[in-house]
Parts: sequence; C-alpha cells; structure tokens
Amino acid sequence: MNTAFRRLPRLGNRARHPVQGMAAATAFVLCGVIAVTGTAHADPAQHSTETFTETFTFDGPVTCDGGPIYTLTDTLTVTDDIVTNSGGRLHVRTTLTQSITGIPLDPSLPEVTATSEGHGISTTSPQGAAAQAFVGTTTAKYSDGTQVTTREVDHVTVTPDRRIHAFSRCN
Repeated sequence: MNTAFRRLPRLGNRARHPVQGMAAATAFVLCGVIAVTGTAHADPAQHSTETFTETFTFDGPVTCDGGPIYTLTDTLTVTDDIVTNSGGRLHVRTTLTQSITGIPLDPSLPEVTATSEGHGISTTSPQGAAAQAFVGTTTAKYSDGTQVTTREVDHVTVTPDRRIHAFSRCN
C-alpha cells in the first residue's frame, strides 16, 4: 500500500530513488498527522516557505515512459509554500525543478541531459483525509540530437479510514 506514496512527487520515474520517495511519503504522512492533531480555536492561518536542494545518483530510465537504464545524477530543488489554518487543515503548494545528466549503462547509447519541472498541491482535513496532485514535464536531450518530452500526472487520496486511491499517467 505504501507504493502509492513512493510514486509522488515524481518526474521522469525518478521517485523510485529512496530519498525522494521517503520525502514524499514523510510529507504525506505528516499531513495526516497534522490534520488529526489540529487545534479547535480560530487562530489566523500560519504561512511558511521551505526550500531544499539535493543531488543524488542512481540507475534508472531518463523519463517516466521507461526506456534504457542510465546512471543518472539528479539535482532536485523543492520549494513548499505551506498554509496551516487553526482548524488543522494543511495546504502545501510545491514546485520542483530538476537538472539531470546521464551516462547509459549500454555504451552504444548516447549520453543525456534533462530538465524537469513540476507543481503539486497537498491538502489535509481535520478528519484525517488527505489528497495530493502533481503535474510535471521532463525534456531529455541526447548527445545524438534526439529530444524527448514527457508529461506526467499523479494523484493520491487517503480517506479518514486510511484507504488509499491513486493513479499515475505518463505521456
């Protein structure tokens, strides 16, 4: 069941990387915890922004539609704009950017550089429900002159009784 969390946020199927998958799962679980423990009085909404950048290397396809395996070096920057209201509802607007370089495991294939950007929204309710939606685009440019652009849409909903409904589409 946790596989749905590991898929978000995802640009180019790189959320399989443990750090990115763990960050998404942690944020999503935290949203539910914050929603359940929200206060009952009417204080003004709290606003904050958090940004982090991380670089990691892993083996995987360059885009979400699969393909050959590359050793990818991925620099990911995530900015979260967070609003928490007094009733315990959390709203997070996320912007992701990535810069990727890749060397194919098969030396007959071209090297690649890619950029990705995406936007997501996460919300929670005081009753424990949560939802997350994400859209992103990856453009890969190969050393042989080929260029590939993919787009992805992901959505996860968690009900108050913790049932998970998720989908992901790449084209």
